[in-house]
Amino acid sequence: MPRDAWMSVQEELDQLVRLLIREPSYSVDEAVDFEYDEMVERSPETVKTDKEGREDGIVRIRGSIISFVDRLDDEFTRSLQNIDPHGTEYIERLRDEQGLYKAICLAESFFERTSRDDARARVIMRRLEHIYYKPDAVVEALEQILGADAANRPVLSLQSAGNPQGLVHSICILLYKTSNPILRTRAMLCHIYNHALHNDFYTARDMILMSHLQESVHSADVSTQILYNRTIVQVGLCAFRCGLIKESQQILQEIFSTQRVKELLAQGLHQQRYTTLTPEQEKAERTRQMPFHMHINTELAEAAFLVASMLVEIPLLASLDTEEARRKAVSKSFRRLLDHANRQVFNGPPENTRDHIMQASRALQDGEWQKARDLMIWNEELAASLDQAAGVVVFHRVEASKLQQLALTLSERVAQLVEQNEKSLDSKLGGNVGWQDRGDGKGGEKRGGEAAGGGGERRGTRTGGRGAPRGGRGRGARFAQGLGGQVTGAQATRA
Repeated sequence: MPRDAWMSVQEELDQLVRLLIREPSYSVDEAVDFEYDEMVERSPETVKTDKEGREDGIVRIRGSIISFVDRLDDEFTRSLQNIDPHGTEYIERLRDEQGLYKAICLAESFFERTSRDDARARVIMRRLEHIYYKPDAVVEALEQILGADAANRPVLSLQSAGNPQGLVHSICILLYKTSNPILRTRAMLCHIYNHALHNDFYTARDMILMSHLQESVHSADVSTQILYNRTIVQVGLCAFRCGLIKESQQILQEIFSTQRVKELLAQGLHQQRYTTLTPEQEKAERTRQMPFHMHINTELAEAAFLVASMLVEIPLLASLDTEEARRKAVSKSFRRLLDHANRQVFNGPPENTRDHIMQASRALQDGEWQKARDLMIWNEELAASLDQAAGVVVFHRVEASKLQQLALTLSERVAQLVEQNEKSLDSKLGGNVGWQDRGDGKGGEKRGGEAAGGGGERRGTRTGGRGAPRGGRGRGARFAQGLGGQVTGAQATRA
């Protein structure tokens, strides 16, 4: 729906609800059993009976206010999904959320006055989904637009609750009393998410355990499962912020062990190697994607998971004596990354967060805790310093410049282009062909040549230094042969 048309619908809906609040002699109901001519004007004076024959003087019109609100909210979400989140158009469209939030609260006030509990629960759920994940300052800004219209303000408001967290709590308590199990489940997940957002870990953990959501969420609808995954990640980040490293590792491992983090959080489509989505399935997946402003930083969550795994796994490896005991990993994904890093012959400088954590893990294995600390706080990557007196890491807020913002935007768009190219390549090659399986045979030939030339000839024929002949192909084989020649020459000198 175009933005102008959406704005017109939102204004018309506000006028309709205000009219129904101001004129109780008119009513819009979904169930109107009797037939009437829509072309004939009706008024309370001409309409004397209701559908059961009682004389109440109420003009009943067939329609559904809650359906209008649902459709308006869905169209707003769909428009955000189809707009480039890195442009100014997304910010301009996001500003319309204030008008939508006001329309939702106005509909809530109307259902309160007419005692329609089912419709009120549905519209309150819509209101909760707009505020549960937001910081307190943003929620207060949304609630300020209700202050000017005190006559039509709903019972549950920021003024009555005191603070945004109390408002979310009051809304969830009301939804727990409804007869709809889906609304109760989603209200519970939103409540847990909000507690985790405010670093109230133990309350969030106890609510998850007492509700037994982890046992029944697999039978829920897809949107509820996505909300559950978002809540679990936020609880894991909350535990990490509170310094509960072991709990954070255990919670985040449930998500990061699947290698499908973005798909589980509805923040991107997962590119599967052996299966291809049909156009209908891909369209359905795209309609479930979360708007960009609701995304959880997956790189931050991965960093928290890897750091927690490092602090749990490395001391465990140091305490074990036998090789069989060391094979039992707490986090298989972290152990796999660590084993891969330990097998590397040459490690260059770290380039991303994962590389820094892997090198810090290797430093901890060697007992170099100061080097590991320096790797975790590196210049121009993380604005932080170590306060040795207080024993804490102090993070500094640094605003990105205009050039840095443009560079980040460019890098994200390039990553999207690469992902689209890989997807098109997989579709052309059948979906299960990698670079080493190309038709010309050069992918596997390069790797085999390096292994053969760098291994056998270096041991059998190589005895000198840099001037000796080289048997392998590629820079990796030449480096290995040169290193082998230097070691061999050194042994001959000592002999």
